Amino acid sequence: MVFDPQPAPRLTETLAGKLLVASPALADPNFHRAIVLMCAHGREGSFGVVLNRPLPTLAVDRARAWGRDVAWPANLFAGGPVQPEVTFAVGLAAAARSDPWWTSIAENVGLIALNSDPSEVLPSLVQFRIFAGYAGWRAGQLEAEIHGESWFVVDAQANDALTDEPERLWHNVLRRQPGQLKMFAFVPEDVAVN
Repeated sequence: MVFDPQPAPRLTETLAGKLLVASPALADPNFHRAIVLMCAHGREGSFGVVLNRPLPTLAVDRARAWGRDVAWPANLFAGGPVQPEVTFAVGLAAAARSDPWWTSIAENVGLIALNSDPSEVLPSLVQFRIFAGYAGWRAGQLEAEIHGESWFVVDAQANDALTDEPERLWHNVLRRQPGQLKMFAFVPEDVAVN
């Protein structure tokens, strides 16, 4: 692929709160056209959740106390290939939070501790979604993948994490980008058929 590559992020620059957009060059089927919300990024490694992989299972089947209140679609989402038995929730709060059940990712978007009492948490949330598993990278791995043009790093919008059209998220995020990056929104699903 010939593209003006993005500079690899410096270790002093966190990617938490950013989106990773899988480029057409990324061959790993776990991340084909994936959009990953970066939850943490640092010297020890990185982790995030894939936002656009709804599973055929309902969220209520994984997290009974929480599942009936999730954002539409009400599916459980595959957050990534690492530890799919682990359950995460990402939420959008009405205002900045400092509660023990909240870990901030970006402005008003954060991880929710599912071992909390839903009746205490839900009034503070606009919406939330439940994920099985996560995407993880050891120290330096993600930076190498970005430098190798496997991922595009873009700014997130608050509604990206909870879109009601997850199947269109990859296309929609790329379409709103400036310059050359926008053209990737129009790359066919299977570039070999082009």
